[in-house]
Amino acid sequence: MVEFNKTSSVPGPAVQPILGMANPKSPIIVEDAAAPPLGDFLDLSGRRKVTDVILDREPTKALGQPTKSFADGYGRVKHLALQLSGYAGGSTRREMLNAYKTLFTRMEPDTKFTIVVEGDRDRRDVEKAIQEADVQNPERIEFLQPNNLDLTVWARDQMISLFLPNDPDHTGLTNQHMLHNWHGDDMQVPPLIAEKYPTIMLDTNPRIVSDGGDEVSSPRQTFLGFYSLAATAKELQESGQRDARLKDRVVKFYEEATGKNVRLSGSDNPFRFKVVPRENPEKLHRFPYEVIPDDAYRAPSLGPNDRSEEQMWLDLAYNVFTEEYGKKITVMGLDDPSTPQHEKPASDHLDMSLTPIDEKTALVGDPSLIKRAFQEMSPEELRQAEARLSEISGRPVNLDVLLSETPALTKTQGNIQHDFDMYAQ
Repeated sequence: MVEFNKTSSVPGPAVQPILGMANPKSPIIVEDAAAPPLGDFLDLSGRRKVTDVILDREPTKALGQPTKSFADGYGRVKHLALQLSGYAGGSTRREMLNAYKTLFTRMEPDTKFTIVVEGDRDRRDVEKAIQEADVQNPERIEFLQPNNLDLTVWARDQMISLFLPNDPDHTGLTNQHMLHNWHGDDMQVPPLIAEKYPTIMLDTNPRIVSDGGDEVSSPRQTFLGFYSLAATAKELQESGQRDARLKDRVVKFYEEATGKNVRLSGSDNPFRFKVVPRENPEKLHRFPYEVIPDDAYRAPSLGPNDRSEEQMWLDLAYNVFTEEYGKKITVMGLDDPSTPQHEKPASDHLDMSLTPIDEKTALVGDPSLIKRAFQEMSPEELRQAEARLSEISGRPVNLDVLLSETPALTKTQGNIQHDFDMYAQ
């Protein structure tokens, strides 16, 4: 789902969220040392926008004006985008269509919907759901059916909706690069939506690598998953590798903006982490890569006014997101070097593990609650739950695994409980 138009209940003007190597420095000699913790990101605001520097364009505001991310716990959704395709079949498709019925009938009777469908069958199924639910004012449900596109059902992922504080008559839509590589032609949908609705303004930002589900916001800050920060920093760094003039320009800008000296690593991978492919991520609907520690990394020897190349790229990525979302950014899933574990994002997308309700309250996932619930089930209830979960997932589910001392999730994804606990902390 993607929120299109939404009016805010936050004090202030009404807003409408949308659907929208040549190098002057020699490589330094590195040595084994404790890596400084990540997360101390430098704010580069007040200078030329980072986005303009890395894109080598004249200073400009995104969409010609400031943008802000929508707060997840405030406002009323006035226009919602959904997406249906052959990607969803069987029980998954039935569950989705039942969810559509709930949205059509339980949201306000004047809420508008745009349903992006891949083919005629998808449209017929939604139209049938509208009839079965006896939806009021069905004319408020519009269809968008592109020709010959291979689509998934993840409407939120390929676009990030923003509001324009100085322009309540329009909303913004970021058409960014996606974290996932199994989304088919989904990236072609946002421009079609912006073309269909004149009040939606498209902002194409090819340097941001993220999915809509990897950010959640309160009125004053945005929480961002580390996968998005790492992928964006890596994209910037690789762009610098391909274009020596770009890298020189970025280093010069960064040093002038921060007053710091950048110590270049002399390595193709200046990060303490590396990105490696997963096996069959499309079957699990997961980020197709793993961000894991790089055993070849050696912490550089830094002086009191030095900044590592790794931190420079992370700072730049951090500021790109700050500029786009218009709020303080808090990155979730950073490793804490003071703990023996390697912390990472607790879930593929941040919105599956964290939701801010207001500035002082957030909902955080806790896998131990699920395990406890299964432990309290009777044998008959466990078998019923297994049958239901097997039907939904399309493969046998054995809940006894979750009750073992070493559950399968721990074996395949690391210490998930610890990562969720770190979010709560």
